[in-house]
Amino acid sequence: MAEQHMPRNAERIATAQGILAMCRDVKADVARLESETEALLATLEAGHETPVEARLQRTVQPSQHLREHRPGRPKKLAADPELRAFVEARFNQMTFEQIADEVAQNFPPERRVAKSAIHAWWHAHYKRK
Repeated sequence: MAEQHMPRNAERIATAQGILAMCRDVKADVARLESETEALLATLEAGHETPVEARLQRTVQPSQHLREHRPGRPKKLAADPELRAFVEARFNQMTFEQIADEVAQNFPPERRVAKSAIHAWWHAHYKRK
């Protein structure tokens, strides 16, 4: 059978003293936590004498998109009034594809909208009128 290495007495004593020291530390931590818990419970039971009067102040007003509780990014036509006015002025005079071509000629690429976006905008805002 293989022999197990037994620590010498000095090592056993050092280990035992280390464990005792750690136990004392843990006991002190538990006592500190118990006293803090009691203080917290006393504070909570006492409560406030007067109500809290801190009012929330909104630093930035939410956009119309957020006020309507709409998820995601707003559509390009909703976010760009100039582009929206350009497109809406042509609804009764041109097809959606012709409007998309006019937008492509008059606006930079990052502001352009496709015929499907123009149709979706018309459908959401003008079809029922």
